[in-house]
Amino acid sequence: MPDPGGSKKNKWLHIFILSEEQSFLTTRERYQLVKEGIQEIPNVILHQTSEYMISPAVFPTYFIKEKAKAYEMNCQLDIQLFGECIAPELKITDRYVGSEPVCDVTHTYNQCLREQLPCYQIRFHEIPRKTYGDQIISASEVRKKYAENQLKSVCGMLPESTWRYLERKKNENGK
Repeated sequence: MPDPGGSKKNKWLHIFILSEEQSFLTTRERYQLVKEGIQEIPNVILHQTSEYMISPAVFPTYFIKEKAKAYEMNCQLDIQLFGECIAPELKITDRYVGSEPVCDVTHTYNQCLREQLPCYQIRFHEIPRKTYGDQIISASEVRKKYAENQLKSVCGMLPESTWRYLERKKNENGK
């Protein structure tokens, strides 16, 4: 996995791994794949988000994909918890997110972060979404191609360790 950018600009880069089990990969699988993908970046600390960051408990509309105004209201608590509890404890002064040209929910969340993080003395950085050829790199696209048994069409979007894992998983599941 290439350096996401923040590790070169900060003493420590905290990466928060979604712990919600409503996803394509289990929490354990996601954590292990990221861990393998960043092993050459020395100043990264991985965290599981538990129920207090980007979870149905504090941000339910992120998971049910409703209207943009509802997203905006629900991201308030998530950002407040991060700004008042998590960031100070970990001494986080900058937050990096990938741009979101496809998903309205994530795009709205990024906009809320941009507007509200400065209130907590946290700088917001939006990194342009990486592309593979003319396609944006997207977990949704990878999940779709996996389900359609077309994983090879997205192999260039993935770190080698993730590609190997998904190939093994596909073979074990007989897909």
